[in-house]
Amino acid sequence: YAYLLAASSLPTGHVLGGLILQLAAASAGILLFGLAARTCFGPRVGLLSVIVLLACPEVAFYENKYLSVVLGNFACMLVLWAFARSLNRPNFGRAWIVGLSAGLCALGRPNLILIAPFCAAGMWLAAQPRSLTSRAILVMAVLAGLAGALAPMAFRNWVVTGTPTVFPSHAGGIPFFIGNNPQANGRWNDAGGLLGRQVSLERDQLAARLGLHAEGAERDAAIGGELYRRGFEFIRAAPGAYAVLELRKLWALTGNQPYGHDYDLL
Repeated sequence: YAYLLAASSLPTGHVLGGLILQLAAASAGILLFGLAARTCFGPRVGLLSVIVLLACPEVAFYENKYLSVVLGNFACMLVLWAFARSLNRPNFGRAWIVGLSAGLCALGRPNLILIAPFCAAGMWLAAQPRSLTSRAILVMAVLAGLAGALAPMAFRNWVVTGTPTVFPSHAGGIPFFIGNNPQANGRWNDAGGLLGRQVSLERDQLAARLGLHAEGAERDAAIGGELYRRGFEFIRAAPGAYAVLELRKLWALTGNQPYGHDYDLL
């Protein structure tokens, strides 16, 4: 996401160019979604799918914010389109593009790495009439595409930071603890006042409140590690409450209730 903002600000000399590129990515994602629906279900369903997506207020809300979720949305639509094209005539090249798209998802939003195994399984099922060897080759093509997307970032981070990782330094500790703490309700919460409402100050506030004194990436890793520890501690200490919480999250997925979030002035 940082590269997307940097690339867009170079020609204009202003970070506002990032919003323009985000709008282009969002438009392309909506178009890809419509093309995927058209490929699977025909032109009428494709058109109606785009209309419904454009009517979703949360989509438009995110498009003009400096948030990596926009890049994640585009990457997800790219995966859908690439997989839809592979359904009728799966081959190595198309499977490779599916894997490459899944890798872009992980670069856009790290938790979307969970898409990768489903892409591989989907390609295996799409080629069901073929031999086991042929289907295995398609799965390997998905994995090769995934590696092709992640390798440049891993190499860059290895050269610059000494760690060949493709995920942000804070990992997923913050969202994990938001979803798994005594005050968790399946939505965003401040974990009993631990988390503030100004994203730009979040890292500094968390480090102070958790009693952590490391700097840079080490501080991010320490924050993530401590919040993971506290989250798993809650799960072990209250397995019944955790089970109820997970059921509440699953129930929320079935309802027509938008998820609220709050953002700072930026």
